[in-house]
Amino acid sequence: MELEKLINDKEILYIYEIGLQIYGLFDGIEDRDFLLIVSDDFIPNDELINDEHYQIINIHTWFEYVTDNKMLAWECACLPKKFIHKEHVKLLLQTNLLKLRKEFDELYKYDFVKAQIYSINNQPITAQKELWKLVKYLKFANQIVENHKIVNFKEVAEDYKQIVNGQICGWDEIQDVFFERMQSPLMLFKQYTDGILRKDKIKKFLERN
Repeated sequence: MELEKLINDKEILYIYEIGLQIYGLFDGIEDRDFLLIVSDDFIPNDELINDEHYQIINIHTWFEYVTDNKMLAWECACLPKKFIHKEHVKLLLQTNLLKLRKEFDELYKYDFVKAQIYSINNQPITAQKELWKLVKYLKFANQIVENHKIVNFKEVAEDYKQIVNGQICGWDEIQDVFFERMQSPLMLFKQYTDGILRKDKIKKFLERN
């Protein structure tokens, strides 16, 4: 799919690069990955639908991502300009520690299980990528807390190289590397967010009683 055609399509409102290249892990041209934010009137053609390098999100869903402090929205809002190919309106997100913590807790619950299933089904690389995403989330969340934005996308490159390792296949080995890389950013993230999560739980308890 020609990128220039997508940029000129008035029903495509945002175009972001979202693949490994933004973390300093890939320098190729042919296999770049993109996120398209589209209007309600956008109808993708078969070529776009079948192209695995393009992810499409409706504009209403996208603004829910922004409101909910979803990490994907943070990443796009903080991308270096060379990775933003079209931006209808500049994204402005407000740091919300509670929403960041709740999203991580939800992701951890499901992505860790997904990684186990991939490993059981002899897909160790896919399992490793799922676990790397969790470490990436933690490191970017800590950057957001400290700077109100992601300032260093390449911070997670070494984690990718260590976790997504073709030489490691057994689930126990995969877990060991993952927990080693996750321990420090997780401790910091919990320091930032445990208090506000505790207050939220107390508030909900009092509302129920």
